Amino acid sequence: MKKLTIKDIAQMAEVSISTVSRVLNGKSNVDPLLRERVMQVIKDTGFQPSSFARLFRKSHAQIGVVLNGWEESYLSVLQGIVERLCENGVLVNLKANLDSSADPVVVISERFKDQVKASLLVGYDSVSSSVTFNHSSAMNKIVERMLKYNARSFAFLCEDLSNYKSYMLYTSFMKAMFNHKIEDYDVRVLKKPQESYDATKNLSTLPNVILCSNDHIAVGVLKALKDEGIKVPDQLSVFGYGNLSFCDFLDPPLSSVEYMNREVGEICANLLMRIINGEEIPKRIVLEANLVKRRSSL
Repeated sequence: MKKLTIKDIAQMAEVSISTVSRVLNGKSNVDPLLRERVMQVIKDTGFQPSSFARLFRKSHAQIGVVLNGWEESYLSVLQGIVERLCENGVLVNLKANLDSSADPVVVISERFKDQVKASLLVGYDSVSSSVTFNHSSAMNKIVERMLKYNARSFAFLCEDLSNYKSYMLYTSFMKAMFNHKIEDYDVRVLKKPQESYDATKNLSTLPNVILCSNDHIAVGVLKALKDEGIKVPDQLSVFGYGNLSFCDFLDPPLSSVEYMNREVGEICANLLMRIINGEEIPKRIVLEANLVKRRSSL
């Protein structure tokens, strides 16, 4: 039998979820008739609020956040989570790893980890409820844009494919090359972003477009091209991925794809609030990534 949530109680009592929440919290600003109706449904159904909801009513609810690293994009998501949850009186506890705590936990990571059972996972699909990004759509937008400028040769530089985003971009790049019948392309998988400088200089031919799986790789690409006297974007276009804060200050400013940001954190916080209130959340949410056009590309 499905476990009842406050959403179910609200539907049966024909009131809003916030009204049920106020009744459970013992708030006085509830119409007596509505309060009686809600209490009667609770009595008839034997409804028992979840442990998360009981903690929330006592202002002791906590959310644990596990970061895979101190990357700017992860911290932007964390900022959105903290700001939204604090507005609702929920404490945020930064954790080093998953433990047996009863509190909901959100993991922000792009590294493949088998059987992660956090309450919410941001960055890649898992057995947990997850928030992921449409990296395939982002890659296709870039390729299709450059084809309109008559680009016919591409290079893709990516980090270790144990990174979910890099893996998805790699497969998306290969599909785009196949679907658009592009035969002139090169792929370089790097152990670390610093290798992008030498990898760029070692490309067999100068492509029309260089795509990078993150902005740090693109930094090395732009430096190598500048040292070789190659003008960007006159001779080729360069795209990063992540839209980190330094993109505006590169020479030329870097076109990049924005995906993890504060707004994503706010979306995650809203999902976590639903968990706290005993509601079900979608198993998988896919968000669009947005291309931010700057002077490194046509």
